Amino acid sequence: MEQCMLKSKNNEPSLLAVIDKKSNQLIGSCGFFPQTIQGMAELELGYRLLTHYWGKGFATEAAIAMKTYAFNEMDLTRLISLIETENIASIRVAEKNGFKLEKTMLYDGRISVGMYVAIR
Repeated sequence: MEQCMLKSKNNEPSLLAVIDKKSNQLIGSCGFFPQTIQGMAELELGYRLLTHYWGKGFATEAAIAMKTYAFNEMDLTRLISLIETENIASIRVAEKNGFKLEKTMLYDGRISVGMYVAIR
């Protein structure tokens, strides 16, 4: 949490809290992770929610808002999302948000992921 707050103060991309509007409860996070993929600097859009909130549209809503912010306010032209190849629900969130599969690769030399890309 401290690291996210420091990044925010320094105007660096970071994670933000995802709050359930009805209960005002923290249910997860959504935001940006700097990545280096095959020697190239990328900015990843990622999201994590408590399992009770999966499949209810929260991840899609948060991811769309963050992508919009990245393209309109941060003036970015490209975002990626690295998603484990078996994680069909997260793939659907990315696809609903306009991300397309660019390639499949090993992340950290051991985890099979799809690199999904959105271009402004």
